[in-house]
Amino acid sequence: MDTRLPRAWRLSERDYPENSDSEDQLRFLVGYAILAPSPQNSQPWIFRLDDETIDIVPDPFRILEARDPAGRERAISCGSALFNLRLACRHFGREASFRIHPPEADSEVLARLHREGPCEPAPERQLFQAILQRRSWRQPFAEKPVPADLLKSLQEAARLEGARLTPVTSPSLQNALAGLVAEADWRLGSNEAVRRESAGWIRATDHAEDGVPGRAMGMSPVEAMLAPVTHRVFNYGDTRANRDRSLACTAPLVFALSTEGDEPEDWVACGQAAQRVLLGAVAQGLQGSFLNPPVQIPELRNRLKTLLDIEIWPQVLVRLGYPTGPARPTPRRPLADVLHS
Repeated sequence: MDTRLPRAWRLSERDYPENSDSEDQLRFLVGYAILAPSPQNSQPWIFRLDDETIDIVPDPFRILEARDPAGRERAISCGSALFNLRLACRHFGREASFRIHPPEADSEVLARLHREGPCEPAPERQLFQAILQRRSWRQPFAEKPVPADLLKSLQEAARLEGARLTPVTSPSLQNALAGLVAEADWRLGSNEAVRRESAGWIRATDHAEDGVPGRAMGMSPVEAMLAPVTHRVFNYGDTRANRDRSLACTAPLVFALSTEGDEPEDWVACGQAAQRVLLGAVAQGLQGSFLNPPVQIPELRNRLKTLLDIEIWPQVLVRLGYPTGPARPTPRRPLADVLHS
């Protein structure tokens, strides 16, 4: 085990408390849930344990009000955490069922996972193992195409969770999409409320328990230390737009995940689909990251639908490819902070 990794990423399946009580086992499963991605690494989830159930409650203090006022991306993040829970539950020999907004629960409960009886060893071992290997790769990818058969399998993975994966299939379309990403970056960077919010999640080092370390965004140590101030004061729209335009243009694969509806249950479905797709890619040596600014602005979200020639709701944009070196994970809050009674 690499002791240089943040503690949350040092999980070992050998430590599963097989002979302990249900609560200890459920706590162990939540350790995999918190490794899901979230915008700004905000980790917007709370978990409640009761007998054989785990409730996922969106954390009301971790909503990104400027970028995500409806809590759509927060629900998507919770959906990704739910998918990790399902994988971990089955990996350790128990079936898992879930409900979105279960009627018997408090209204604040977004999803409830119930651990059922024993099951055969899950055929998804590679996906489970990929949980600990997934990273948000925010740098350029290697110039290596994504195999066509892998793309087909990722499209099927999205379909299994109730979403549609629409790839960008031509250089001209990818350039147009990159332009849309750049326009969204410029608009958001010109918004003072968005800048203040983003600044609040930049971390100078890896020693924090949430947020994005500056080094993950290509900043020098000095830039990372100053970023919380400079992001509040200066319009970074042009700089971010140029960077993301390049990342979108050069990615071996860019795709949207979309759903038929645009309600909380659709957002959770998209989160589960996103995590299934990302883990399937990681299992084949790829990494991904999100390019979501166009989906955060209603006008540009509609233009994205037109660009992709879809009538359903785009929820996230993802770039995918082969990393050029080892990727370091972002930190996570300790379990004690996300487990509530």
